[in-house]
Amino acid sequence: MKIKYKITLFLLIIYSTVYSQQEKKYKYIDFELILLNSTETVKLSNIVGKKIILLHFWTTWCPFCVREIPKIKTLYETYNSKGLEVISVNIAEPQRVINRFIKEKNITYKVALDLNAEVAKKYYIRSIPINFIIDKNGDIVFINHILPSKEEIEKYLSQLRPKNEKWSKQKKQRSKFKK
Repeated sequence: MKIKYKITLFLLIIYSTVYSQQEKKYKYIDFELILLNSTETVKLSNIVGKKIILLHFWTTWCPFCVREIPKIKTLYETYNSKGLEVISVNIAEPQRVINRFIKEKNITYKVALDLNAEVAKKYYIRSIPINFIIDKNGDIVFINHILPSKEEIEKYLSQLRPKNEKWSKQKKQRSKFKK
């Protein structure tokens, strides 16, 4: 009898955990940080709704973070014109160190400085690198220590397209065949 009870309890806990994770949607937490190599700042609420955001937390001393940079550069170069904004938040390192690092690695996407780790604390960052995707509604739809796949990014970018864009592409293709 105890074994049946334990199994039932175990299955109930697993089911409730999986079910609750599917139902929860986390909204982004707004912030404004200084962009490095710039006189500008980046404010998340100015971008949400206009673009899909890849929010990346990192440091220069983290080998896993450094390994992700070429992949992030590729994602940025491939998808920025299609509506992906990359915001890479460096956590609590001196500005001169990060500026030198950005120059050495030829980073062209937005790098923001979280000097006192205040934003990292708001997002409950406990280990790095950590990546978030924030969709057009401001929902955090991806959280992982690895970067999202191209398919995942394309799925969220499709939210930005007008609903009839697919129809207009088909119409253009049909008109080519009529000629």
